[in-house]
Amino acid sequence: MRRLTVTIATTALLCLTAVIATAQDQLPASPKTPAIDLDVQPVLCGDANNDGTVSAADIVAISNYVIGRAPSPFNEDAADVNTDGKIDIRDIVIVIQYVVTSGE
Repeated sequence: MRRLTVTIATTALLCLTAVIATAQDQLPASPKTPAIDLDVQPVLCGDANNDGTVSAADIVAISNYVIGRAPSPFNEDAADVNTDGKIDIRDIVIVIQYVVTSGE
């Protein structure tokens, strides 16, 4: 079973992570291919430490991850705020901007 995970950013730092699984070792070649299982899960983008809020603690968690000190727990899907497939300084800046403007 091959799985493809796609994260889509929406407003207010809410992301939807879709996991697409097929019975073959490849994604379907045409819309007529049966047996696609789609599991969509909401992810609070920026909530890297999985505590249910986006706060300064998430800025610290993402910063530690970027410098090679990955905290536990750590949600990589939530930490990749701009959904570019990388967790880096750009994600940290977005979370800082959110925390500062939201007053968290």
